[in-house]
Amino acid sequence: LGDFYVSELRGVNDYLLDGKGYMSDFEIALNNSVELIVKYLPFYWVPLISVDCLLLIGVILAWSNHSSVWFQKVQSWVVLPFFLLWTIVTWLMSCVFLSTAMANADMCSGGSDAETGFTGSPDETMMGFANIYISDKASITYLGVQYYVKVS
Repeated sequence: LGDFYVSELRGVNDYLLDGKGYMSDFEIALNNSVELIVKYLPFYWVPLISVDCLLLIGVILAWSNHSSVWFQKVQSWVVLPFFLLWTIVTWLMSCVFLSTAMANADMCSGGSDAETGFTGSPDETMMGFANIYISDKASITYLGVQYYVKVS
């Protein structure tokens, strides 16, 4: 009985050490991701804050009746189109990230695989997602999802 406990405890210890290794790998990857985000975040926020400040200056100048024609033209033909484009791109990227997050979060929660009998198959979940959100079943997007899910 003593040997059984020792061998089982060694197995548990090995599993825990493996888990510790995985957690340290995860921590390194997370730190690298944070460094990458912090490195590239100013490329998004600095132009956006600059445009917001220019728009705010324009509001203050118009409110106090000190706005020049040149500044109004710069705002109308440069700042506002850039702000509109930035807003549209941000909205589109948010939609892409939301769709991706929903697909990743729901990967193993639905569907069933008829071949194996398991429920919660990622393949069937992706096909269910495609069946719901891709209306044209003859489109290249739907056929591509079907090919990679069913064939590979």
